[in-house]
Amino acid sequence: MWSAVLTGIAAAGAAAAPPAARAGEMGAFITLINTYAYPQGPRKGNRLLIKSRVAVPVLNQAFDEGDHLWYEVLLAERAERTEGVGWTPLSAPEIVGRGTESVRVYSRPLDASLRAFQALAVPATDLELAHETQRSEEFPQVEWQKVRYAAQLPLTMWVRGAAGIYRAGRSQAFLSQSYAEMATRAVPKEALTRLLSGVVRTGDTPQEVRWALGDPLRTGEEASGAGKVTVWEFSEAVVRFENAVVKQVE
Repeated sequence: MWSAVLTGIAAAGAAAAPPAARAGEMGAFITLINTYAYPQGPRKGNRLLIKSRVAVPVLNQAFDEGDHLWYEVLLAERAERTEGVGWTPLSAPEIVGRGTESVRVYSRPLDASLRAFQALAVPATDLELAHETQRSEEFPQVEWQKVRYAAQLPLTMWVRGAAGIYRAGRSQAFLSQSYAEMATRAVPKEALTRLLSGVVRTGDTPQEVRWALGDPLRTGEEASGAGKVTVWEFSEAVVRFENAVVKQVE
């Protein structure tokens, strides 16, 4: 778990094309109902209403005291001047090498609890080394650099997981586009929710598979007793079509 967390931090800022989330983002979340978001953690700080059918990038996740799942999301359309100090596992040369790319800056060096901390995505050019380092007891191999920052940053807020659908590794653009196309075609609510969740079933059409999983990584054909079977390969599934409908999902 921790190797994945630190790898994501170190890679923050690299770009990838939809439907994949950008490095530093865990995936995307789309609200299905109007819900409140909070700036300082689950139910902490002045709340902000987010309307339904809004897709946003996900930066982090945590559980509240009631063991309910929450997601930290990025509201790119809302920005504010932010100043402060924080910590990053990147070295000085690595920070310089990021240029204008974003770097995750944490309120303190991370430890095994993964709880009481906050993080911001700050352009590397807006970071200044404080010439202070620290190592945590749990992960002494990681040297954390203290940095100062002053930048115009998108707002980050926490939303309840139950208020929508989270897709790991998918982009905000992917969820927005899938939802918009399905809404335009009046896809029934149950099917729309299922496909937004990435669930493919037998009988689905190629278009429905694309709404759920995006474009396949590879396509091909196989021979069968009933004729040719079209095969679409995705990172999370292999889908076989016969007569233009899904016959099997692996």
